[in-house]
Amino acid sequence: MANVVRIYETGGPEVLRYEHMKRASRARDRSVNVRLSAQRILYTLNDSGAEVVLLHPDFLPVMEEIRCQLTSVRSFVLLADGQHVPPTSLPFGGEYEALLSAASSDFDFPEFDENTRAVTFYTTGTTGDPKGVCYSHRDISLG
Repeated sequence: MANVVRIYETGGPEVLRYEHMKRASRARDRSVNVRLSAQRILYTLNDSGAEVVLLHPDFLPVMEEIRCQLTSVRSFVLLADGQHVPPTSLPFGGEYEALLSAASSDFDFPEFDENTRAVTFYTTGTTGDPKGVCYSHRDISLG
């Protein structure tokens, strides 16, 4: 599992399932703000060190626009769930629902310190580059 996963989706059940998977697997980070410009999205992906991006087909054009400037993303996972997907040059590692269906139901939950970073939220960057604010697993569980 990657250390940093970002989800580029407007909402829905995928986001809830992803949040549970993220906590269980010690992955960190969270949603990309879909209202940001392509350059702000590029900044937050690079600043967070995102390795995997879960991507809804609606956002393919933006991701294709910034793909060559991404410094840490090594894989994309498609969030299509049976929807039509326009042609794309992005290298997808699979479709989210298909990957879940093919995965084993056995999972060895790793132990980790409750103060481990779980998520980073980014501002919109109205006064410069977006700023990241980190929360730990403890912050989220007790919050």
